[in-house]
Amino acid sequence: MTPHDEQHDSALARTPAVERLLARLRARLTRQVWLFGIGSLLIAASIWLAFAFLADWALHVPTGVRWLHLLVLVALPVFVLWRELWRHLRRRPDRSGLAVLIEREHPDLHELLVSAVQLQQQREPAGAPELVDRVLEQAEERARVLDPGPVLDGRPSRNRFALGAALAAGLIAVGLAQPAYTSIFLQRLVGGEVPWPQLTRLEVSIPNLDDRARIERTSEAIDVTVARGTDVPVLVRAEGKVPREVTLHFAGGHEVLVGSSGGGVFRTMLRSCQEDVSFHVTGGDDRNGLPRVSIRVLEPPDVGGLAIAIEPPAYTGLPRRVEFDHDVEVLAGTHLSVAMLPHPADAVGRVRILPVDRELELTPMDFPAASAEEAPRPGLGFEWVAESSLRFRFELHDASGLSNPDPGLFAVQVVADRTPEVQLISPGRLEIDTIPGGALALRARVDDDFGIARMVWTSRPAADETPTVHPLAFADLPTGGDAPGHAAIGAERIAVDSLLPADRDPEGELVLLSVRAQDNRPGAPENALEDPGNEHPSVGTAPGLRVRIVSEDEFMQRLQDRLSRLRIKASELEQLQAQKQQRTAELIAALESDEPEPGASGAQVNAALTGQRRVGGDASVITRELAAVLEGVVYARIEEQGDALLEDLDARLAAAATRKFEVQPWIDLAATWSEPGTTAPGLAGQLLSILDLSLTISETDVPAVVAALERANESLDLAQIHANLLEATAAQDVARGHMDELLGRLAEWDNFQSILSLTRDILNRQKSLRERTAEFAREK
Repeated sequence: MTPHDEQHDSALARTPAVERLLARLRARLTRQVWLFGIGSLLIAASIWLAFAFLADWALHVPTGVRWLHLLVLVALPVFVLWRELWRHLRRRPDRSGLAVLIEREHPDLHELLVSAVQLQQQREPAGAPELVDRVLEQAEERARVLDPGPVLDGRPSRNRFALGAALAAGLIAVGLAQPAYTSIFLQRLVGGEVPWPQLTRLEVSIPNLDDRARIERTSEAIDVTVARGTDVPVLVRAEGKVPREVTLHFAGGHEVLVGSSGGGVFRTMLRSCQEDVSFHVTGGDDRNGLPRVSIRVLEPPDVGGLAIAIEPPAYTGLPRRVEFDHDVEVLAGTHLSVAMLPHPADAVGRVRILPVDRELELTPMDFPAASAEEAPRPGLGFEWVAESSLRFRFELHDASGLSNPDPGLFAVQVVADRTPEVQLISPGRLEIDTIPGGALALRARVDDDFGIARMVWTSRPAADETPTVHPLAFADLPTGGDAPGHAAIGAERIAVDSLLPADRDPEGELVLLSVRAQDNRPGAPENALEDPGNEHPSVGTAPGLRVRIVSEDEFMQRLQDRLSRLRIKASELEQLQAQKQQRTAELIAALESDEPEPGASGAQVNAALTGQRRVGGDASVITRELAAVLEGVVYARIEEQGDALLEDLDARLAAAATRKFEVQPWIDLAATWSEPGTTAPGLAGQLLSILDLSLTISETDVPAVVAALERANESLDLAQIHANLLEATAAQDVARGHMDELLGRLAEWDNFQSILSLTRDILNRQKSLRERTAEFAREK
């Protein structure tokens, strides 16, 4: 032993407390390094073992990946031990470093321990021996009371070790709880091919495509061939542990999640497939991706063209026609020849007719040419008689067995031959009064699709049950060009006395008349017209007409009441015209003022024009009422000398084809019977003169005022407006004059009727007196 070593040992021997303090700190530091290293080893190994197990169990990784897992499991602990244990052990501090650690925790030492350790390590301590001894003594004294515990924080090492131990214990516990899985994993980890137990097994199928696709199935693949646009259903059945959802993995990387529809069944639909598709299904722990489904999409057969030959029923007289590539509308009973061009040409199939859901096999049929330059082409088709609306679709398949996935639906709208529409043209009202010996002009218009076969009119006294049927002659009305439909006019002049039996007093009787028409469609019963209670689609009926037969006195009284009401209307018309004339005068005064306003004048002229048009409407109403009164008087034949007027009026009104009031026949009638030598007699003559005056007001005077006001309304020049207003007020003067005259004529009519009534009373009383006198003479 050298003198230095002896001196060093002597120095260490002098400070046993310092040596014990440093040794304890070194042992504590070594223990924490080991705890940290072993904890890191346990954590890394546990995590990697768990990862390798889960990866292999969930993904069934191949052997090469499992060998990689084993390699990592061996290399990872070595790396962790080197990094977290060996390196730290080699880097533990010496005695001086330990002293520094203690000094950091106790700064009040002022490097006393560090100085003591360094003095002990020097061969010949610098400084006086007594000072060295003092430092050693002080260091020894402090070392006796110092605790190395607070110098090092042991929590990270303990936590690391505790976490590693917990992970390792948990892993061991799981392994012991599932020894079968642990054994399988360990065997597979070292290269064994022991299979994992499978909890879920998926079975994939393509259902409901037997007639629309070709399906070839093996244990590892399902090959499906479908037509473009086909909806492909996918059915997955899960056996064992049923997952909440399965996943469809497509070749392009796209994935679709499919939820359960109950009972371990998963359904989805690949809509309208347009291109080739391949996919496999996974779910639960079934991850093998088998079978793999491959869908091959081919061009399907289709309808290349549609032609419908339409042959209407013979009674319609309509020509045969052909419609191409669209829905059609036909008459009930039409014969249809439906031809289609299949694509490809060798496609065959059937047609399904809805809503009857009937199937017909398509038979070879020429597809008609659309123009004269083309020739018919071979196709497929069927024939059908359309009695009701229908839909049809072609279900085709080609030589490869593919069918059209979405057959187009074509429509045939069937319309029924509508019932004839019958309307009364004359009489103008549905309830009229007449007298015995009078006449009735019965005229009816019938509108139908294709023609009229017969018309009748029926009469029935209200007290009787059975009507009497009379044939009604009719004539077809000309139709305008290609306008659809036919129209006819049935007319007959009926003697009122013929409506009742000869032995029955007609006064007070109510007779119900009706007009019925039958079209030319076949299949109607022979007595369809004769039996009013037989409602048939080919028979139309006009609204019923009520003919009341009254006495001459009652007829005249009702006539006088109607004329009295007309007089009131004429008085109101004259007052309205006076108001409008006053308004026109105010407009003229405004224009003649010093500062006329063109804008205000225009609005006021328009208001005046609107009011004058109202006057024209009221005047036309009075004219129509007077014409109806005159018609009733003439056809009632109150005066025997009025037969010529009756014939003339009947001939003029017979030309009417609608219920619209035609004013021209009445104008012509008034003009004819106002000529010298042709004056109408008696009551009819007076009424005709009154009607002529009303026609002058409604058709000449008021239109002249309206025309002048329209010109004033359209003009922008104040002078022109003023001139037109002056013209309008002059025409209004004329109209008011004629209105005053009309009121006078109606007042004279009341006086005339009063005189007639008094005269009739005198004659009746005289006749009664003569009868009583003659009876008294016979008794004597």
